[in-house]
Amino acid sequence: MIRGDLAIAVERDGILTPVTRYASGLEFRKTAPGGHADLQVTLALPGVGWNLGPTDRVVVTSTATADTVWEGYIEWPTPVDANGLRYYNLTALGGQ
Repeated sequence: MIRGDLAIAVERDGILTPVTRYASGLEFRKTAPGGHADLQVTLALPGVGWNLGPTDRVVVTSTATADTVWEGYIEWPTPVDANGLRYYNLTALGGQ
């Protein structure tokens, strides 16, 4: 679980869904100049109805300021279903 002052959401079909409580191992990189480079995070989402793809975005925000810290598009994820959860080891690319 992510702790501290960052929140993670996934945007699918224009709807931003918070997933912070299902996330672990968040790492992201920014470059200067350029901006958002890449991100890795593991999600353990409830149920198997989650189908994430390359048109979906990951957005990381500061809970203190609501500013966007990182955003980018998910690369082709491969889910693994186990114990009623859908696991994703996500990689996303920013717009650097």
